[in-house]
Amino acid sequence: MKINTMRDDKIELYLSDEEIEKIFGGYDLIDYDAPECRIKIHSLLLSAAPCTLLPLNCDRVLIEVKPKEYGCTITLTKIYGSPKKYRQSAKMKTIVFVFEDSNSMIASTNCMKALKAEKSELYSNGKEYALIIISNRENKKTIAGLCEYCTIKLRRTEAERIREYWQPVCTSKALEKLCEFF
Repeated sequence: MKINTMRDDKIELYLSDEEIEKIFGGYDLIDYDAPECRIKIHSLLLSAAPCTLLPLNCDRVLIEVKPKEYGCTITLTKIYGSPKKYRQSAKMKTIVFVFEDSNSMIASTNCMKALKAEKSELYSNGKEYALIIISNRENKKTIAGLCEYCTIKLRRTEAERIREYWQPVCTSKALEKLCEFF
């Protein structure tokens, strides 16, 4: 593990794959919105560098996890401003739909027309396609209908991994464009 103090209010932790597995049980289990995960990160920081400490308050520190080729980077940034504004922006949900091929994705467009999204992006790894939507609306019925066409993942960490390693097909209004063309 390596710790880098960027500023007085920002710290980066670099963890290897083995450290991620030992501390969190795997990269996919890092959910920085979960209190248990935040506590593990703060404990890790305290034990590794007791003198390198932000004025940490679990509700007022932004924790970002970014995958690397070997391991990941965890960035802790102190949040300034009112807690009410932060809580309002936290209501946004990231939903990832992974289609095994383009035919599955195209077949699902009738069902996707009912999805409501603030932002949407489309990525491909050569065979599979991943549609990432960010929404603050309820889409439960529509999501249930899409299960027959794709795998659905509700973790932001999965979206970050796809953004990092897959090729972008459309990074703006992908959902609207898919529904319009098909």
